[in-house]
Amino acid sequence: MPKVSDAHKERRREEILAAAQRCFARYGYEGATVARLEAESGLSRGAIFNYFENKETLFATLAIRTAERLTGIWLERGLRAA
Repeated sequence: MPKVSDAHKERRREEILAAAQRCFARYGYEGATVARLEAESGLSRGAIFNYFENKETLFATLAIRTAERLTGIWLERGLRAA
């Protein structure tokens, strides 16, 4: 099996997160089925869940990122900006 670089792994992880974000935004948590995540990302279930334990972990990762981003905006520019 060919080895992939850490940069490649990080890019793939980011691609999965971006696709999942679009899918969750469009269908909600329950509607973002694994089949829809596969279609949105263009990756297989195995590829997706090689990077994330399950759908809940994928969703939680996005929620944490969003909270961190909003906290950063709030701290830099105030609550109104967030």
